[in-house]
Amino acid sequence: GTQFLGGVNFSNLQIGSDLFFKTNPACHPVRFAGPVSFRGAHIFGQAEFDGAQFLDTAYFDNVEVEGHAFFRAAFFELPSGWKDLPVRFAQAADFSRTAFKGLADFTRAQFVNANFEGVSIGGNAIFTGARFRGTVNFKQARITGDALFNSHPNGSASFGEDGLFAWIDIQG
Repeated sequence: GTQFLGGVNFSNLQIGSDLFFKTNPACHPVRFAGPVSFRGAHIFGQAEFDGAQFLDTAYFDNVEVEGHAFFRAAFFELPSGWKDLPVRFAQAADFSRTAFKGLADFTRAQFVNANFEGVSIGGNAIFTGARFRGTVNFKQARITGDALFNSHPNGSASFGEDGLFAWIDIQG
């Protein structure tokens, strides 16, 4: 997969269709070794980051995704059996005030500190099997569909430290 060895700035990026930063079929993930910013980006299709590795701070605040957003584990069939590669946020992940017009799927994603304050999700918010090792903030989040923090065959959703879910609006 593509390797970004330093910081990358995609702030205010405009994509007229789908955006793909996902693990390739040979099970090599996209890796962001330095800070990465998608602040204020507008994606007119869906955004796929399946299996991506964010080794430093990831800024997705004020992003608008017209379609679905996928930050879920990538699954591969290898000669030794099935392998999954979860999206990993090794430092802070900021999704504050982001608007996902469709569903947002974070199945089996791994977070240290995650900020979803004021996020808007137009479909289901899927955090099945996700792991939050540090603090997580969902203050004033708006979710039109269901909010799913249930278990996965490979593990339950888990929270390691403080979680803030004040004034959250879930309509599903």
